[in-house]
Amino acid sequence: PGPAHAAPGRPAAVARLELYATSPVLVRAGAPVRVPAEAVCATVSGTFCAAEVELGLEGPGSAVRWVRAGARAAFDVSGPARRTLSRSGPGASGGVLRFRLRAVAGSRVVASPPTGSAQVYVTDDMPSVTIPEIPFGEVRAPAAVLSLPWGTGPDRAGLAVGDQAPALGPPSFDVDAAGRVFLLDTLQQRLAVFDRGRLARSADLDVPPRADVAVRVSGVAALLWSRPDGTVMAGRVGRDGVARRPVAIGQGIAAQVRAAGDRAFAQVLPADAWEEVTAAGGADATAPPPGGSWSTGEPEGDGRELLRVVDPDGHRVRLGTVEEGSVTDAVELTSAQNLGEIALAEPDGEGGYWVVLHVWREDPAADQYEALDVRDGRVLTAFAAAAQQFALASPFSIFRIGGDGRLYQLMSDPAGVRIVAYDLGGTA
Repeated sequence: PGPAHAAPGRPAAVARLELYATSPVLVRAGAPVRVPAEAVCATVSGTFCAAEVELGLEGPGSAVRWVRAGARAAFDVSGPARRTLSRSGPGASGGVLRFRLRAVAGSRVVASPPTGSAQVYVTDDMPSVTIPEIPFGEVRAPAAVLSLPWGTGPDRAGLAVGDQAPALGPPSFDVDAAGRVFLLDTLQQRLAVFDRGRLARSADLDVPPRADVAVRVSGVAALLWSRPDGTVMAGRVGRDGVARRPVAIGQGIAAQVRAAGDRAFAQVLPADAWEEVTAAGGADATAPPPGGSWSTGEPEGDGRELLRVVDPDGHRVRLGTVEEGSVTDAVELTSAQNLGEIALAEPDGEGGYWVVLHVWREDPAADQYEALDVRDGRVLTAFAAAAQQFALASPFSIFRIGGDGRLYQLMSDPAGVRIVAYDLGGTA
């Protein structure tokens, strides 16, 4: 990205430099657009050190214009985002703003994304859809697919009760086209496959308590986790139930792994970017993305990417599809309720999206999930699902749309862990 600017202090004293940023991802033309970023620097003695953040805007011909700020900044890119529409040509309904971020402390530089640039997609074709408000507690009753009590053994789920910390249980699962549940039971160091509630096979693993799993159409399971030193690891379990040697795919925090057909893609934080994972071994475990940029959206395996972002106001969610560099089928979901994370977002196969949102209130305290099928500018289906988590689980790992087309949820309580299923149908 160019030469680093020296920051006050001795470069040799820098032990760790981190860059945290939030990308707007998808915005409506004419709306204010800001990119918050923060650099955190620590010395070998454990004290803070001076650092700065820089944002580089890509112009025509890939020329980069850098803007420099202190350790924390909210870069206003409203003007450049607006100008992308005029550069897209007559009749274009959207444009792309490309930018890079870096943190600088002495001679140390951390870039985000690690290679290439991030993208903000700008569109003037984004209908606004109101999310139906489902009263708290009016949840749809699911069908139980798998129930395991806590404990040790093939027909139990591992549990670690924390000391003044949340309990840990199975962190992730997935479901294949035959309805078989692949349960990542890290505390028992296994990936257990259950067929109609009975254990079909189990693969021995050596992974930390927090990891993620996704099953490809071929039946190969892709795994993702972070080591204590910040190395992101990718592994796989073959159809024969044997775990292959894991490979390192870079530095960061493993967020989630997803399968698209017979390919697997990993999301890594704090870059908040996606890359394909080959998990084939060797020094290079990732396929270089086109143009050298990591994907801003979740790759769908067919050249398309799914964009999703929660607006900072906590009441709006935006979804869109990137195809051949342009965003299509963009929609903004609005709610009077407080919106937390997007627990799941996937194309519904009909030009719309299935999305599961975490909704909550403060007084009286309550929360639940709301599942929506959004298509053609309206909500076709909406129902609530209970938020029931005794053991800590990643927000990205609680829901899955299985290969059989049903929506699955990971639940837990003091008695054990359950996988439940919802048939996707009906109208709002």
